[in-house]
Amino acid sequence: MKIPSRIPASFVGSGNRCPQRESTRRKTTRPETTRRKTRRLTTLCGCWLLAIAALAGCNSDGPGKTSLFEDDHVVAAHWPEGLPDLVDKLRERAAKIKQSSDPDLRSELDDLVDWVGEVAADTNLSEDDWVPLYEASQSIAKKLDQSGGTPADEVLEDIESLCQMIERSIPLIPKDLVSLKADAR
Repeated sequence: MKIPSRIPASFVGSGNRCPQRESTRRKTTRPETTRRKTRRLTTLCGCWLLAIAALAGCNSDGPGKTSLFEDDHVVAAHWPEGLPDLVDKLRERAAKIKQSSDPDLRSELDDLVDWVGEVAADTNLSEDDWVPLYEASQSIAKKLDQSGGTPADEVLEDIESLCQMIERSIPLIPKDLVSLKADAR
């Protein structure tokens, strides 16, 4: 039997197929074609996922966030807008607490006294001007804690004195820091 020269002798009679004939029977894909198809499919899926996330995730029914901490805490309804509002709210709660022993009113008065230092520090007052307000409010807060239910007249007089201190400090707040910085040049 004559073996053709193009077929290796190791394939004759062994049941193996000829590699030259195998390549003609099977269509093989090139590796770069498979990579391109995979890349296109991945890109297409990524674009669809991005579109779905943009449509579903960016829709907000409410107003935009103004603070990073909105979800972390709730601002109390009696939180003062500034020192003048704080004085008004302190005087209002102190006057009402003489007539009523409402625990909510007492709680609001305690909160307002505790917030004096924070509200004063949030203004443009110098540290030398707001620290005495903070210290006075802490002294009154201790007296309120010791008094229990309705605060004594002495504590209410201290609250009025604190209100007068706050009113004296309001004119000390610089009105326009930008002009002060421009004048300093």
